[in-house]
Amino acid sequence: MANVGSELYLGGANDSLFTGSIEYHDLFSNNGFWEIGSAAISVDGTSAVSGFQTIIDSGTTIMYGPPSAVEQVYATVPGSELFDSTNGYFSFPCNSVPNIAFNWGGRDWAISSAKWAI
Repeated sequence: MANVGSELYLGGANDSLFTGSIEYHDLFSNNGFWEIGSAAISVDGTSAVSGFQTIIDSGTTIMYGPPSAVEQVYATVPGSELFDSTNGYFSFPCNSVPNIAFNWGGRDWAISSAKWAI
């Protein structure tokens, strides 16, 4: 979260900072994570991968996923390449940051290109 102007509000929404409807999904795991299924990722408006589970975690600074899903996403990013096969790290040209969005059966949730740290 940003140092100024952001907050984590559990159990509701701060109406002074949020407008619109809240999207709800069932949790279906017993492993202690907030895990939901039917995730999809689009790259520049085109579907890259769908049908995998995600863990929603506000306490991490990274994104990671099933290796096959990550590979499918980066296969649609022009100029991307695997640069660390041991850890599954990919790179892409800084002058053409892709527009990435997640979807869980509701609306697309875009990732700001200013916050990319994958």
